[in-house]
Amino acid sequence: MPWNMFSSAIIQASGCIFAQADMVKKIYFPREVLVISVTASQLVNFLISYLIAFVVIIVTGAGVNLKLLLYLPIIITIQYIMTLGISLILAAVDVYFRDMEYITGVVTMIWIWLTPIMYALENVPSNLAAILSLNPMTHVIRTYQNILYYKVAPTGKSLFILAIFSVVLLVIGECVFIHLEKHFAEEL
Repeated sequence: MPWNMFSSAIIQASGCIFAQADMVKKIYFPREVLVISVTASQLVNFLISYLIAFVVIIVTGAGVNLKLLLYLPIIITIQYIMTLGISLILAAVDVYFRDMEYITGVVTMIWIWLTPIMYALENVPSNLAAILSLNPMTHVIRTYQNILYYKVAPTGKSLFILAIFSVVLLVIGECVFIHLEKHFAEEL
């Protein structure tokens, strides 16, 4: 579910400015709203999915560590900030390079295999695992897995590093968006 939220948000966000070209050309408003609305809607879908999953977990009697669930809002927020940063960059670039939306779809299909979702990172050779560790979504997904499946609390250091990375990515995304936004109307 975290991957679906991430990939759906960045794919939809990459084309959201172009999809609202008429509105962007006619009136002035903060165009970031378009990207934020796409990522926020995916976040709401994700939260509803998680709520349903937790009901199933409780009904089936699977063990849930309530202390560890307190980490979920933190990692969800970190993931949302990271997703929004990437989405801002892709949305702005798509205005100038129209194929970015399609390229993003292909990249996310490859990216899922570079993230330990369908396999355990421990089963990967160490040299390849080091490369996969450069993927920020690896750390996000592993944090979810540790909390929900392995019942292991994330370290404060790992959450702090993820949070700092996400905020830096959001700032970079906003800077890129502001820089490229100046000529959106002309390009559309």
